[in-house]
Amino acid sequence: MRSISLARGRLLYEGQFLEMVYLRLETDDNNEYFFEIYDESAYTSSNTDAMTLYSKIINIAKYFLGEIELPKTRLIGFS
Repeated sequence: MRSISLARGRLLYEGQFLEMVYLRLETDDNNEYFFEIYDESAYTSSNTDAMTLYSKIINIAKYFLGEIELPKTRLIGFS
């Protein structure tokens, strides 16, 4: 792991304040992972392919939450 950035605050979205956590990870192989985590949702992006990002999300969730239940399906969006 090359660097970890962590910030916590509020996002003003459509007139409402949402509590959020921002997490950025940079690995030694120059991959970057960005996470915006809200009470009921999350946004993530990366400079890797979708399957690598999915794998990282699972590993990070297991690290912070312990045992997790994986969904039977995956929804991956591209923008």
